[in-house]
Amino acid sequence: MNKLEWACYACFTPRYYRGISIFFAVLCSAAGVLASVGFGVWGAMIMPYLLFLVMGMTDFLVFAGSTERNSGDMNFIRSSGYGMSYMRNVYKTDIIFKTVLNVFGTLGSIVYCFILGPVQGLYALMCCELLLVILMLTLVTTRRKVMTLNAQTPYFYAGSIALLLCDGAMVFLILKFGNDRFSWVLPLILDIVFGELTVWACLRLYRESNRGFESGYRPNENVV
Repeated sequence: MNKLEWACYACFTPRYYRGISIFFAVLCSAAGVLASVGFGVWGAMIMPYLLFLVMGMTDFLVFAGSTERNSGDMNFIRSSGYGMSYMRNVYKTDIIFKTVLNVFGTLGSIVYCFILGPVQGLYALMCCELLLVILMLTLVTTRRKVMTLNAQTPYFYAGSIALLLCDGAMVFLILKFGNDRFSWVLPLILDIVFGELTVWACLRLYRESNRGFESGYRPNENVV
């Protein structure tokens, strides 16, 4: 990410969006330590859901209508010869921004879980990766369909439930095999798999966002 990409992103997104996202990531990181201290590995499960919902809902406030054909808010950008490159910078930087916030938002839980042990630490990393995968795939759907907030909300609740089920399954595996001599092997394999899925989900969001904008992009025509 270079200065031009960040400048495009800062121009497209309002300050409150970036401010809320950063503040909540810091809050989640601090709360993650307290939750982990009080509830151990189970406590680390609390933060991803809150971070998921806040990041998803604030995303809608900024990107609603940005990929819709002939959307009034995007007419000026679509009529510009630099509109496509501008939006590509915005989408790319947004994904990087969300990734950094996600890691920072779960950093407290990750650090504390590694203090508890390598298996718990790998679990916390998998929580972070799963959150990114589900968030990016949910945003692919909502940005493509350009839903109203009322229509989008159930998708984020469904995503948080999916996150809960995946986290619960991982905790079950950790508790079941936690005393085994090679208990770290399975979490390590899953962590690598989830890491690959994270990259794939981020790339898919970037491509789908570009495709959605291109469907209404008219570089040499003033859209009215």
